Amino acid sequence: MSDALSQPTIPTDRLLLRPFGREDVAALRAIGEVMATGTETLALPTEEAVLAFITARRALYGTHQGVAYAVEEGGALCGHIGLVCDFPNRNGALLFEIFPAWQGRGYATEALRCLIGYSFGYFRIGRVHAEHLASNPAAGRVLEKIGLPKEGYRREHCFRPGMGPQDLVEYGMLLHEWAEVAHRTP
Repeated sequence: MSDALSQPTIPTDRLLLRPFGREDVAALRAIGEVMATGTETLALPTEEAVLAFITARRALYGTHQGVAYAVEEGGALCGHIGLVCDFPNRNGALLFEIFPAWQGRGYATEALRCLIGYSFGYFRIGRVHAEHLASNPAAGRVLEKIGLPKEGYRREHCFRPGMGPQDLVEYGMLLHEWAEVAHRTP
């Protein structure tokens, strides 16, 4: 797994954002599924499925299509974040998930603040955006806390097995808006 050797590891006040590696296989198998996008989950029933997920996430940076980080706290994998770039349109889609045992501690906010600042600088994009299911208002609170304004609401935009049609809430932030909020106290 040498394709992400040049991807930097980024420490925050409490977390370590690092490339995924083989050391994450057991933790991801135990979790069983991860958010693949803001609206879709990906089952990880086997070691092969976990390794495919890790390989795909690491390839984002190696191919300059974005970046994905394992979020670590105290040596434990507590979630993941990422950004997938759309360079022709100068924007990037944010993805974040903090696993249930670590939720409610501000880790998503801390990790995303770091990722957004890094992404605007490294990828030279002009906008970041994120979406979440309306049935998950905690995700919206995270995005609002870091300064992303709500941009839209799509009624019955996606279908989730076992949940039926789901509304989607969209958020976005421009580079100049980030410059205004980046220096606020978290």
